[in-house]
Amino acid sequence: MAKTLNTKPNSVAQHCNADHNMVVACWDATKDTPHKKKPYDKPNALSLVAPTVLWLVCPNIYKNVSRMETAGGVKHYTTKVEEDADLRQQYQDSHKTYERWLEQTLPADRWKAFQKYHIEPAARKYGNAGVTGPLIVKCLHANVAGYLGGAGNPIGEQVVKGMIKEHAQGLADRKHTDAEIDEMKLQDLLVNFDVCAIANQLHEAAVAKEKKERQQQEENKDKDKANQKGE
Repeated sequence: MAKTLNTKPNSVAQHCNADHNMVVACWDATKDTPHKKKPYDKPNALSLVAPTVLWLVCPNIYKNVSRMETAGGVKHYTTKVEEDADLRQQYQDSHKTYERWLEQTLPADRWKAFQKYHIEPAARKYGNAGVTGPLIVKCLHANVAGYLGGAGNPIGEQVVKGMIKEHAQGLADRKHTDAEIDEMKLQDLLVNFDVCAIANQLHEAAVAKEKKERQQQEENKDKDKANQKGE
């Protein structure tokens, strides 16, 4: 379970092929920050619902998305939203898709509370990442959770399909082209690809590459020292 939550999930939005969940929905969740109380954090209130309802909990996908964020993933997709008119419109539209998903999924009192605290006020929140502007990109984990959880998110979709295409490049017997992957709907994608296993393989390959690079750097330092002594 994500460490930022202090409650159990209300439902499972997507399972992994491995023995764990991929995405869970938490509409009774509050962030564990008692020093920053908000109206929806009050004890016993019916309004215990945060802007982020879908949470990415698959450890393999989570750590691979973290790797992408560390490599500048948020900045990359911020630039893409700024420069790609189609993606920009899709991203804006996805906030409404997320709200429709919430309306259909949340209990009536939780949906009413969500509207009150995150949609109706001037400081409204957008999307599963709970950003303060419709074109702001933040937290790839939340965007991926929105997509894999079935609430629609074009950035999350690009992240997931990007992982699949990156993994497929190294396969001699790949069955689907990049174009075919791009056209796949979510459920078809999950039937054809084990995203959890793919993410884990990509992460392990990245870790092995980084380890090899560090070893090479250390060897080069040792050679430099040896050369300096010999001069």
